[in-house]
Amino acid sequence: GIGMLGNGAFTISGESGNDTIDLQGVQYNLRGEAINLVDGGAGLDTLVWNLRYDLNTNTNQSGVDASNPRYAAEIGVRDVERLDIAASGVSGRSLTLNAADVAAITAGSDFDRASLTGLGLTGSGNTLLVNLGANSLTLEGGWTYAGETTFEGNGYAAYVQGASLALVHGGSLGFNAAGAQKTSALIWADLMDSPSLSEPPLASGGSS
Repeated sequence: GIGMLGNGAFTISGESGNDTIDLQGVQYNLRGEAINLVDGGAGLDTLVWNLRYDLNTNTNQSGVDASNPRYAAEIGVRDVERLDIAASGVSGRSLTLNAADVAAITAGSDFDRASLTGLGLTGSGNTLLVNLGANSLTLEGGWTYAGETTFEGNGYAAYVQGASLALVHGGSLGFNAAGAQKTSALIWADLMDSPSLSEPPLASGGSS
């Protein structure tokens, strides 16, 4: 984990290469728009996220600021291609992501979409991999199921909204907008050992 205290904003920069950044505890925004920043830089960069703070300003992904505290729990994030919630060790938590979140978190990314086998995609950037672990994700807005792929040994379900691409592994997945949606068998496979689940979870407003 990384802890910093000072009078100015700080930036954690991954620069080139494949980096993993693990920010433990709570990250508070004391500076408003001049927010502290995690910049993954070039390569495949991972943020280990414990859901105790939101990513970027004026967002509400984790619900941590529901009580409207004096200082928001949030940190700026850009040029990060993967959120690894499983590696943080948290479980039983819920989060929400929308297309704007994906675009902001991955801003500047050079991720090659052609590396996602079976999806037939081209271009680069605006692609976010999410390793949920034993947590749940709601994709907000009108996402379209784009298929399934394997990346670095993990199976992902792919969803597209506009130019944003979200790929989800593990956990449970739902939607808060009506439309033809699909909950991936790859996601369900990671839940089969849970004694509290007896059938695949359904995306709200969609079909399995």
